[in-house]
Amino acid sequence: MELSTEDRQNGWFPYWRCWMRDDSIFSLDANLNNLWVWCLSKASHTERSWDFIVKGKGKIYVNLLPGQFVCGRNSMAKAVNANPSTTWKRLKMLESHGFIDIKSDKKYSVVTIINWKSYKSLSVEKKQERGQDIDDERGQVQDTKKNVKNVKNVKNDKKQKAIFVLPSFVPDEQWAHFIEMRNKSKSMPTVHAKELLVKKLKSLKNDGEDIREVLNQSVLNNWKGVFACSIKNNGSKSKTKEINWKI
Repeated sequence: MELSTEDRQNGWFPYWRCWMRDDSIFSLDANLNNLWVWCLSKASHTERSWDFIVKGKGKIYVNLLPGQFVCGRNSMAKAVNANPSTTWKRLKMLESHGFIDIKSDKKYSVVTIINWKSYKSLSVEKKQERGQDIDDERGQVQDTKKNVKNVKNVKNDKKQKAIFVLPSFVPDEQWAHFIEMRNKSKSMPTVHAKELLVKKLKSLKNDGEDIREVLNQSVLNNWKGVFACSIKNNGSKSKTKEINWKI
C-alpha cells in the first residue's frame, strides 16, 4: 500500500514485537490489543491544548502533555466498535498492567501512555538515521550500531517496566480495583512488586482463602499488601490474621 503525503504527515508509532509473544496479554486478547493500538494512535506527540463541549458546562480546555489524550467512555467504545462497559474494563486492565495511567473526571478521562519518551526518542533516532550521509561507509556502520544498541535498550527498558501478565486465578475486576486504590494512594506497585503480590495471593489461595475477598478486603481498608481474611474460630470471628507482606 502506497502512503499519500497526507498519511505520512500524520506520523507513526512503534509496536514492539515483545507485545506479540505467547505470554503477552495482547496475544491472549485481540480486543485488548486493538484498544492498545488505538491508545497509541490517539496520544499527543507535542504539548497542546485540547477543547471540547460539555453539556451544562460549555467549552472546556485541557492541557495535554506528550503521550496524553482525552477520551470518554462512549466515544472510546464507538471508536473500537465495542460495548462501553467492556471497553472501560479493558482500559483499566491496561492501567493495572502498567501501560497507561488514567485520571478521570465526571465527563472525561485523561489517559497517559507510560514511558512515552521511549517512543519519541525512537522516532528522533529514525529521523536522524534517514538524514545521515550514506556515502561515508564507516560513519554509517558506527551510527547503525549505535541506533541498534539504543533500540535494544529501549525495548529492554519497556519489557522490564511494562510487561506483566496477570495469572488466570486472580480475578481481573478485583485486581483492577486494588491497583486503582494503590494508584490513588500514590503507591503504584512496580512490575516486580506485582509479581510478589501475585505470589502471595497464590499462597493465600493454597491456604483456602477466597482471592476476591482478599483483594476486596485490602481495597476496603486501603492496605498496600494482601492478607488472609477473618476466619471463624469456635463459632466466633477472630481478628484479621495480618501477615507481614507489604510491598
